[in-house]
Amino acid sequence: MPRLNTLIKQHQKHFEATEKDAFDEARRLYQGDAWTTTKEGKDIDRRMFASKAIIFAIAETATASLIGPAPRVAPMPSNPAAKSLVQPVSGMMDWAFRVNRMRRRISTALLDSVLCSRGIFKTGWDEHKGQPVVRAVDPGALFFDLTARDPDDISYWLEATVVPWSRFAEMRDEGRFSKKAQEIKPDRYPRWLMSSRDPGQQANVIDNQRFVVVWEFYDVLRGRVVHYVEKNDVTLFEDGISYMPYSMFSLNQSGSDCSGISEVQILLNSQRTVNDLLTLWKRIVYLQVPKMFYDAGRITEDVINDSVRSPVGSYVPLHPKSSMSPDARFANLFYNAPIPEVPIGVKELLAKIEDDMAFTSALAEAARGRITGARTATEMMVMDAYNQTRLAARAGNMNEAIEDVARKVYVLCSKHLPTEKTFRIMGGRFAEVSVDTLSGVDMDFEMVPYNALRRNPAVILDTLIQMLPVISNAPNVVMPALIETLTDLLMLPGERFLLSAEQMEEQEANKQQADAQAQQAAGRGDWSNVRRLMGEVKPRAQGAASGGGVEVPSNLAEIENLRGEVGGMSSRIKKLAQRMEVP
Repeated sequence: MPRLNTLIKQHQKHFEATEKDAFDEARRLYQGDAWTTTKEGKDIDRRMFASKAIIFAIAETATASLIGPAPRVAPMPSNPAAKSLVQPVSGMMDWAFRVNRMRRRISTALLDSVLCSRGIFKTGWDEHKGQPVVRAVDPGALFFDLTARDPDDISYWLEATVVPWSRFAEMRDEGRFSKKAQEIKPDRYPRWLMSSRDPGQQANVIDNQRFVVVWEFYDVLRGRVVHYVEKNDVTLFEDGISYMPYSMFSLNQSGSDCSGISEVQILLNSQRTVNDLLTLWKRIVYLQVPKMFYDAGRITEDVINDSVRSPVGSYVPLHPKSSMSPDARFANLFYNAPIPEVPIGVKELLAKIEDDMAFTSALAEAARGRITGARTATEMMVMDAYNQTRLAARAGNMNEAIEDVARKVYVLCSKHLPTEKTFRIMGGRFAEVSVDTLSGVDMDFEMVPYNALRRNPAVILDTLIQMLPVISNAPNVVMPALIETLTDLLMLPGERFLLSAEQMEEQEANKQQADAQAQQAAGRGDWSNVRRLMGEVKPRAQGAASGGGVEVPSNLAEIENLRGEVGGMSSRIKKLAQRMEVP
């Protein structure tokens, strides 16, 4: 395939000329290795170099700010028929995200976007495991149509997959490839895919192994995928495609194509300046350590060493030139080295550069911990709203890619799921989903937003306390649930003073039973039992003459008073029964 062979060579050449070195440098900065490839490193003690891990802080902040502990998507039914499947599909997507460890996958793709301009997901189906598979693709191993300004307009994708020879031979022997696959010989790991940090060391590790580079060419316009070995000019197989497996996003748009711009690319010059200034500062500080010079023409180094090693109070012989007078023999024998000072403005310049970096990148602003200066929940929410506004576009780009992954997972599940598969849904319940259930049902997905601050227990507690006067009087507030939430936020042992659901049900059943018994006793005129059951009075012990028991009214006036009380109780019982829909 001459055209495909030419296309591969063109993309390899373009990548090595424009992006490979930038990707490698960004990854070194993230790893804290800012001076590996500098020319100065050959002439200056590397201990004198200094750097600040701003890129690392930015990357970690992106993960903490944009990804929750358990990323989720919410099904969005496209028609009334799909509404009944919301909960089962939600359980299915939770399962798919869980088995693929989606937080790890998203973190990897997000880090790629911060360092290497773009993050890429690839979605497929594992026939052996019977589940969807999502992985993060290295941006340096996936090429695409650079004329497209939007990922949806890309006409082709070209991915290089390095397959160990043993695995390739196994698939070949299983008959998965064309007969021409027998012509393919193993080769070394491709150098252009290795890091330029230390390719020699990397090569030494893997040179004893053999590989085959398989190119996957997805032709969007023709709806086909070709698996091709460029080294041997062999097409392994060709097939049609029903969906495009790649979902790509960039935190920052390039303005010309959809390759994107990394945070490192935006902040690189500032990061280099910070490292240079810190290195200068470090060298000056080291030079400030007191040093002493001596006149080598008048005293030897051995004499100085003997004096240093000699015990305190001992005598050290000194033999300067005898022609000198005793005073001149010791005059100007030692000299103090001048102590340099840190140039004025270094601290101010460093602070200014970091402020500029924070202004340029919302991730850099968050990485500096600006929000930690707030003391109240309101202040924190205001400052968080400012940060979230700046992060919204970046989060939106990433979330759109994850939603695209969810749609592809749904399509694959609707084709390949077994006859029946059970998934856990909300409330600890379960639902069954099958191919027949999903067939012909369109479903869209929306990323459930995550905000670390708004999930902070201190912020939630402070907000609830401020709103308690309002929400406690609202008729639709479930007070037990609210109290339970407050208990959890305060980290109090709720089991010690909060009734469980079973205990509350038992308590309510006992109350209903007592009310029913009191109503029956009132119909019989058994006033003492009515009063006891309703909790108006406690049983009172009788003297020896009556033999004990419950006190009974002794006069007509007391009986009439008791009847009035019972009448009021009966009215309350009837109202309670009506509310409980008891006939």
